[in-house]
Amino acid sequence: MLTVEGLTKRYRGESVVDGLSFEARAGRVTGFLGPNGAGKTQTIKMILGLIHPTAGRVTIGGSALLDHPRPGRVASGVLDGGAFHPGRRVLDELQLQAYAAGADPERAEELLDRVELLPAARSRIGTLSLGMRQRLALARALLADAPLLIADEPANGLDPAGMHWLRALLRELAGEGKTVLVSSHLLAEMERLADDVVVIAHGRLVASGPLSELASVRERRVRIRCANPRVLGARLRARGLTVSEEDEELVVAGADARAIGELALAAQIAVHRLVEDEDDLEERYLALTAGPGPRASSARAADGGVVPASASPSPESAA
Repeated sequence: MLTVEGLTKRYRGESVVDGLSFEARAGRVTGFLGPNGAGKTQTIKMILGLIHPTAGRVTIGGSALLDHPRPGRVASGVLDGGAFHPGRRVLDELQLQAYAAGADPERAEELLDRVELLPAARSRIGTLSLGMRQRLALARALLADAPLLIADEPANGLDPAGMHWLRALLRELAGEGKTVLVSSHLLAEMERLADDVVVIAHGRLVASGPLSELASVRERRVRIRCANPRVLGARLRARGLTVSEEDEELVVAGADARAIGELALAAQIAVHRLVEDEDDLEERYLALTAGPGPRASSARAADGGVVPASASPSPESAA
């Protein structure tokens, strides 16, 4: 299991990752979600020991990565599909990477077959498409057979068939007992893949928990079109309700349609349209990552939903 506690990274006094805490469990795929610039790549680099955190702690199986005698056998990452020598042949590159990692070079052909790249084994890396280089990066990450696999935007360059294959492979790896953490800025991608999600924005946690719980946190809204929206809106706000205007309608958050209808009737305001709806998962995700708000821990709300909370923005150059 991967445990991140209070992870922070500052550059010139500005936090790009700020007090981030979450867990990713073995045997499950955890989606690491957030818009571009949210701090995902910086977090992944700290987890893998590629950069040092300003504060906080990362443990894998209860121990810090650098406490393990061979860290590369504990955690591996798919970070950059372009970080290969373009003149080398695919198989030669993977065998060389195996020697460097202390892994068995005999596994190179087996892994190329697993990522469906064996037909290109004798090809020069410079001739490969971006999607093929992503497959090679995944094969390299699998050389050490580490219990933790982290993939940073692994679907880049893959066509729909390639994305379907990638989802199947990552779920297969989780089924083998590995902890799989996959970053993305695309919610639809994670809906098809992840068991759990960690959502960050501006370097801070905004939600975490099973994807099914994030999907269950829906905000009920009532849309009303009436003869006097100004008066009705004022009366609703006086009752502490959040009211906005959209497409010549009042949109009332967290309200009951019957109660609003009764209020309009008491005020003798003619109602032309009164309907209830809920935001969808994409709207929920956009709301979580959009604006400032209180910081969240990975706790869940009392009703079983995921606790949301955004934070004030911090500048960052990395996704």
